[in-house]
Amino acid sequence: MKEVRPVIHLCLCLLVCMAMHGFGQNKPVEEKVTVKSIVGKAEVKSLESGQWREARVGMIIKMKWDVRTYVESSMEIQFESGTIIKLGEKSVVNLSSLLIDQSSSVTKSNVNVATGQVWANVKKMVGKQSKFTFETPTAVAAIRGTRLGLSVDKDKTVLDVYEGSVNFKKKGSRKEKMINTKTRAIIDKNNPDIETSHLDDQRRDADTTGGDFPGEPGDQDTGGVADTGVTDTTSDSPTEEEDTAIEVNINIESPDDNAVLTESPVLIKGTATPGAVVSIGSWQTTAGGNGKFTISVDLVPGVNTFIAVAQIGTVSKQSDLSLTYEPPKKLFLSVTQPADGMKITEPIITVAGVTVAGAEVSVDDNDVAVRADGSFSHQVHIPNETGEYVLRVVSRFKAEEMKVERKVMYAPVREKLDLIVTSPVNGQVIKSNLMRVTGKAVFGAKVAINGGGGSFNRTITVGQDGSFTCDINLYERDIGEYVVEVSANLDETGEEKEKVMTVQVDIKSPGINISKPKLDITSQFQGATRVGYMIARIMDQTPEDQITLQADINGSKDQYTLEPSGQEKILLDEGKNRYALFATDLAGNKSNAFSGEIYYLPGPLVIDIIEPDESMYNINDLPPMPVNAKDLSMDIEIEIDDGIGDVDETILYCRVNNANLKKINKYIYRGKIPLIRGVNNFLVEVEDMAGNREKKTFTITINE
Repeated sequence: MKEVRPVIHLCLCLLVCMAMHGFGQNKPVEEKVTVKSIVGKAEVKSLESGQWREARVGMIIKMKWDVRTYVESSMEIQFESGTIIKLGEKSVVNLSSLLIDQSSSVTKSNVNVATGQVWANVKKMVGKQSKFTFETPTAVAAIRGTRLGLSVDKDKTVLDVYEGSVNFKKKGSRKEKMINTKTRAIIDKNNPDIETSHLDDQRRDADTTGGDFPGEPGDQDTGGVADTGVTDTTSDSPTEEEDTAIEVNINIESPDDNAVLTESPVLIKGTATPGAVVSIGSWQTTAGGNGKFTISVDLVPGVNTFIAVAQIGTVSKQSDLSLTYEPPKKLFLSVTQPADGMKITEPIITVAGVTVAGAEVSVDDNDVAVRADGSFSHQVHIPNETGEYVLRVVSRFKAEEMKVERKVMYAPVREKLDLIVTSPVNGQVIKSNLMRVTGKAVFGAKVAINGGGGSFNRTITVGQDGSFTCDINLYERDIGEYVVEVSANLDETGEEKEKVMTVQVDIKSPGINISKPKLDITSQFQGATRVGYMIARIMDQTPEDQITLQADINGSKDQYTLEPSGQEKILLDEGKNRYALFATDLAGNKSNAFSGEIYYLPGPLVIDIIEPDESMYNINDLPPMPVNAKDLSMDIEIEIDDGIGDVDETILYCRVNNANLKKINKYIYRGKIPLIRGVNNFLVEVEDMAGNREKKTFTITINE
């Protein structure tokens, strides 16, 4: 028996690469994403090459690739799950996560929007574990099936929800706000709150699947060859006497029909009946006494088709002429707009001109589309600040380059600063816990509102209608005389105006009490959860009190305002969460505190059998052995993936046929499995602290 065992072990090692049998669940794979359509110019950059290359319709885009569009360009990409995303002009995004579990259709997608405009129709998710997230420099939007639009720059994110709902929060915060259908939400890095408003009819009626996306640029005039305007000049038949007296002829002598020309305009020469009116397109002349005529005609690039007509009275004759114009390939650049030294009053400069067809044009290092006839146009948005702006237009063709500079003076028409405060008024008695400050200034002014000697501060930029509104929450400490200071200023002119109102706050105080709020999170004491939050409940016996919940999760601190018997969902990170929570009421009474650790383990667990790395074994070349041989065995090694990768202590066990394997390194487990001749069936079982369980089977067959 001792002589045979090494042979069996060697055979098993040689068969390690054969196919597995009874695969329980697939490991999440990358979801397929393709380019659906492109208008203008768009590029992609893979993680491996790091080089930008031109995108094309039908191209597959991989996870972690970057995608960008140029001026007057757009691009649609479609996910395997049905989601469609459209990028507006000058947009840059990164597809940071594109995962799908093919057995359960659970998807986890994340799109980082660096800048620009994005519209999306996110298909309804399959299963509670699916998630689709947009991240910007300032915000995070979590979606389960909706139509939306995003406008992004480094300081602000604007979210338009056309259908469905979106969980929206400031980046780095756990405090979410649900944004519902027909609502716009704005996150500004300089504003601690999420501002919301109702969408107008034009935006909410847009369709992001087949029609125009909201906010996308309008159609562009592509130019073309103008209609010649020539009609049939043959009128009623002449009399028999006229017919014998008049005979009209026309003959084009140069250039030849179907000639290829490199200059425009071109001189068309020929002969016709002396005195005949000769028309070619919209150009006319009269044949001389010798019948000769010459007409100068402008050509457009490509094929130009003309009808040459000679006419005397009601009798005419025509001849067809086709000319192909191929402009010279020598580089030229003409900037027709703006004029040098031009003065403007709006912060938008239109740059237009013409260059050789096929050239590459840039305006201030931004690529501009060149039409087939060499013309181009582009809009430059400048800061809303008075001053001189220099634009540099560059045209490149092969090895040649030409540059043109234009200076433009921007002097906007500014309204004179005014400030009117309509509410509150001096001496007003405030009996509510909320005081609303309203008024009017001028568009673009910054209005600073200060209340209670600095206990409240807010700055608002006045919109197009010139109005502003701000709500001040009042507390026990504010009872009595309360001073509201409102100031407005215009950065451009340096003007500033200020109003001061003194009011009397007369609200019922819940602060005179000794009742401490009680904090309860007992439902989370099991140490791990499969949901992404913990619930904090507050119990307080004081009527009309206001509770402030302080939550510190992994060093990220947030405050929540609750009613005396309210509760709050505290969002958790995947993996280990260190938390500390306590609450205070208006009187300063502090609740009991909770702190500790809790794991958020969303699952699913994935079992990967490393050794043997194939599951179906048919061993046919063993020498004869005693029938009662029982000490056949082989090594097994299993890796567990929980999708988190940094908290391996959460795995409770990994076993094969109820025999525990030993953990040797993070998620790696090893052991030996016994074998018998014939069919060997094995069951692998894994469970973590949150109750996520997974099973997987495989078979080894040993034949004589």
